[in-house]
Amino acid sequence: MSEAVNTVTRILIEGREYSIDAANLTWGEMELLEKETGVPIGRLEMESATTMLVLAWLARRRREPTCSMDDMRRLPMQSIEVVEEPDPSPAAVDSETSTDGTIGNPGWETVSDSSLGTSTN
Repeated sequence: MSEAVNTVTRILIEGREYSIDAANLTWGEMELLEKETGVPIGRLEMESATTMLVLAWLARRRREPTCSMDDMRRLPMQSIEVVEEPDPSPAAVDSETSTDGTIGNPGWETVSDSSLGTSTN
C-alpha cells in the first residue's frame, strides 16, 4: 500500500501562518521561484535560505500583492520559520491562500528511507 506524500509546507512569517502546497503553484509562481533562486524547480533544496525566503514571499503575496522580495529580505531572520511538524487537518490550511486552501508544489516529493528512519526531499 502506498503512503500519501504531504507536499504542504507550513511557514510562519512574523507570527502569521501560511500553508504552501508546491503541487498547486501557478506557472507564474514557478517561474518566479526559479528566477529568484536561480535553480530549476527539479533541483530546489528546501534547506536553502533562498528557497525558503522565496516560498515565504510567494505565500505572502497571495494576501499582500504589493509585498516585494526586498520587503522579505529586510525581515529579521527569526521572522520566518518553517513549521516542522505536519498538521494534516483541513483547518490547518490557510483558507485565504486559494479556493482549495493551498498554494502549491511543482513535483517535489518526500522519499522515506526506512532503513535510516529519515525522510529526504
